[in-house]
Amino acid sequence: MFTFSLISQNMAARLMGKASGAILCDKATYNASRTRISFKTLPSILVKGKQDPIEVYTPLRELEQSSTAIRRNKDFGS
Repeated sequence: MFTFSLISQNMAARLMGKASGAILCDKATYNASRTRISFKTLPSILVKGKQDPIEVYTPLRELEQSSTAIRRNKDFGS
């Protein structure tokens, strides 16, 4: 678990360095949230510490069914 966390933090730092004010995320983040958020696929980029380019995405908006599900969960927990 510690190794995974360190790898994730390192990737986040690398993407922040390339973002130029945008929000960038890697494939793992995309896969974990693509049912709730709409993304635009960007051209792959090279980052320090990786030999091959990585796939990069930027979030566009929350998907409609996700908003409803979140509201229901909040109402249910009240």
